[in-house]
Amino acid sequence: MVALGGAITDDSPHEELHDLRKVGKELRYLLEFFGGLFAAEEVKPMIKALKALQDVLGRFQDFEVQADTLRGLTAEVAAQPGGPDGLLAMGVLIDRLAHEQAHARTEFGAQFAEFAAETRRAAVKATFG
Repeated sequence: MVALGGAITDDSPHEELHDLRKVGKELRYLLEFFGGLFAAEEVKPMIKALKALQDVLGRFQDFEVQADTLRGLTAEVAAQPGGPDGLLAMGVLIDRLAHEQAHARTEFGAQFAEFAAETRRAAVKATFG
């Protein structure tokens, strides 16, 4: 997770954030499933930091999917009565989704830094070896 996330820059394609999200989901499932084998005071903060990172990555992905869905409906909406007005409304929604996605992308840096902090990595190493 640290290597994948650390390689993501402002210019990285969306797929890299989505790939990180998928790996994070697998890690979270492992932590939640096997976390009971370790001290809760060690595992719970790891899961909390991972959930926070996943929330940002999830919002980023959701905004992309929603905008893509709207773009895919433009021909159908254009053919309907009132289509031009519908297209204008869709344009506003797509713009808003792009703005929200950009905001989630800026949140990623801070959230990832918290997730990958040296103290957290040291705790992971101490807990899991």
